Amino acid sequence: MTPSLLHRSIIYPTADGTPMEVPLMECAIYCTIDTSGGSDIINATPETDKVGWCVNAVDIRGRWLILELRAEHLSDEQFVDKLYELEDRYAPRFAIEMMPHLATVLRLVFTRRDRWISYQQLMPGKRTKADRITRLRPLLPYIHFLDDIRQNAQHRLRNWYVGKQHGDDDLDAFGYMLDVARPPSVESIAERRAQQQKRLMDTTLARLSPEERQEAQHWIDYDLRQGRRHFNDELRDFLGFNHDVR
Repeated sequence: MTPSLLHRSIIYPTADGTPMEVPLMECAIYCTIDTSGGSDIINATPETDKVGWCVNAVDIRGRWLILELRAEHLSDEQFVDKLYELEDRYAPRFAIEMMPHLATVLRLVFTRRDRWISYQQLMPGKRTKADRITRLRPLLPYIHFLDDIRQNAQHRLRNWYVGKQHGDDDLDAFGYMLDVARPPSVESIAERRAQQQKRLMDTTLARLSPEERQEAQHWIDYDLRQGRRHFNDELRDFLGFNHDVR
C-alpha cells in the first residue's frame, strides 16, 4: 500500500516572504481523471490515448496545490489498481470522464475485489479539450505545484496548441479541475480528520499483538470517557503516531 500523504503540510510563499504552513488534512483533495480506451503499454500504439489524472489540494482560502499531474497507458484492470493507489495515498474526491464501457467495468471489479470507490462522473458538455486546457492559462500565476512537477507542467500548459493530437491527457484532466475543485468547509475538515484517524487506527491495530491491542483499547476507552474527539498523547505514543496528525 502506498503511504498516505495526509499527515504532511503545504508550505506556501507569502507576499512578505514569510512561509505559511497548511496541513493537507485541512485541504479538500480532488482527483480528476481523463480515461482512455483501456490499452496497456504493451498493446498501445503511438496514437493511443493514455489515462491522465490530476490531484489537487485546495485549502480553505481556495488556493490550489497540484500534487500529481501524470498520464500512463493502463488497461481497465490497471486503471482500477491506480484508483486504489490514489485512494490510499490521498483519499481524494474522484471525478472521472468515463469511457462508455468503464462504469460497468468498475462495478464488476469493485464487486469482485469487495472494495468500492465513489466518484463523480464528469460531463464534457459543449466544451472541447481546447476549452478545458486553455482556460487554465490565465490562472497559472496563482496555481502552486510541487517542486518536481512545476517547471514541466507550466511549460507544457503554456506551449499547448489547438490541434495537438497526443500527450495531453493529463492536461485535459487538469482542465476539469475548474468544474469540481472547491475550498473545504470547516465541517468537512473535521470529518476528514476523523476519517483519517479511524483509518490510521484500523491499520495500526491490525499489526498489534493481542496484548498490545488490549493496551491500546485501554487508551481508546479512556479517550471516549473523557469525551475527546482526538487521541491523547499516551495512545499516540503507544501506536507510534506522529503527534501532528490531528
